[in-house]
Amino acid sequence: MTKILLPQSRWVGVYGAAMAASFFIIVITQLLIERTEILVAIKKYFELENDHLRAISLAPAFVVYFFLVRETLHRKVVPATTIRMIIGYFLFFSALFLFVVPGSGSDFYHYIFEDRALVVHQQNPFLVPPNQLPTEPSSWLATWRHLPSQHGPMRIVLMVPAALIGQSSLLVHFYAANGLIFLFLLGSVVLVHRLALYLKPAAAPAAVLLYGWNPLLLYETLQGGGTDIIMIFWALLALDLLYRRRWLLAVASVVVSILVKYATLPLLPLFVVYAFFQIRQPMKRTIFIVGAVFTSVVVTAAAFWPFWQGVSTLGGIIWNARFFGYNSFPNMVALLFSLGNPELDRYVFKYLAAAAFIAVYGYIVVKIFRRRQFTFLEVVQVSAAVMLLSLLLLRTWFFSKYVVWALPFVILSGARWYLFAVWITGLFVAAPLFFEIFILQFLPSAIVFALIPAIDKFLLRKK
Repeated sequence: MTKILLPQSRWVGVYGAAMAASFFIIVITQLLIERTEILVAIKKYFELENDHLRAISLAPAFVVYFFLVRETLHRKVVPATTIRMIIGYFLFFSALFLFVVPGSGSDFYHYIFEDRALVVHQQNPFLVPPNQLPTEPSSWLATWRHLPSQHGPMRIVLMVPAALIGQSSLLVHFYAANGLIFLFLLGSVVLVHRLALYLKPAAAPAAVLLYGWNPLLLYETLQGGGTDIIMIFWALLALDLLYRRRWLLAVASVVVSILVKYATLPLLPLFVVYAFFQIRQPMKRTIFIVGAVFTSVVVTAAAFWPFWQGVSTLGGIIWNARFFGYNSFPNMVALLFSLGNPELDRYVFKYLAAAAFIAVYGYIVVKIFRRRQFTFLEVVQVSAAVMLLSLLLLRTWFFSKYVVWALPFVILSGARWYLFAVWITGLFVAAPLFFEIFILQFLPSAIVFALIPAIDKFLLRKK
């Protein structure tokens, strides 16, 4: 029996319609949670939490996404003529999510408070936590009410336009902020397309399809109010500038990314090393290194300058760095060892995990220097592996939105990584339905550590 294949362009439209239907389920579920009591009885009867409902509503979209990736791999090439259809559906999916504001407990509301503290109340969000500004309505929506800003100053600076638009209305501020986040998401889709054209033009439509239609990316960015996409936009822009040999602009862009959220810090040395090997003359290399250090210092100083009030400015950031949640891989290891020794200091495992990351990261950099060669594709692939390793070893708690950090690099790494993109997406979708420690810690560790020999064998082998 022969398999029936849809025409080259029509299959994209069929999957787009199926994805749209699955996203309707998510949006309707969220609206029911917000505006009716229908789901309250269901939650009570089945002893469900909001995370369970989120996972159940996301499941159809993930199933469609799985078959979409399978179809893409089977056909090998997504026709270039479908790119407008792909972007059109992406815009339609985004519009669906823009109708609902993020759910309660989202970091989105803490970010809203920080922005309003600065714009509306002229207070320093790095010093004033929500519980010190009770007259601000958004302070009561923030989850971590005792904490001032925990991330970089560029997150606040880049979101100021939304606060200016919505300073007289909290609801307008919500939608303006979500609209601004959407623009960064759209920009990241455009950059994924550009970068895919640099790497392998024939694969560019597939990269846009699998990135722009990823259900967890759309949900966590637009419905979850995730500003992580702002960080990723600047990292992808840095990659684009690297390819175009705009070395110092690339350094400035990745530093901006770091100053949104510090998770992309491991990418800076990789990008600098790539530029170093692309510059052939010793004198120009020296000038570049000096320029990169100067650029990094100037951008960092300029970003912190409006907020700086001494070391106390870093209070929220330091608290964030010290926090050690139970849903992290290092703490899972600590938990296992504490069964035999209840007096064991679990923070030891946090530092051991960080040391393991540094060791692996150092090994990668040494291998690159021994080869004296680092191609643009290898920059992307090593960036994907490093971001995944940082999720495993450096993150001291997990949120599903963190998959956004690695997703574009994984998809740009080539077809052999597509199924891994499906795997990490499905992992975070399904996590609330199963035993959290097993799903979030054991499986990622097994998969991600398998990347280490892959880096050595496929990416950094001697030629």
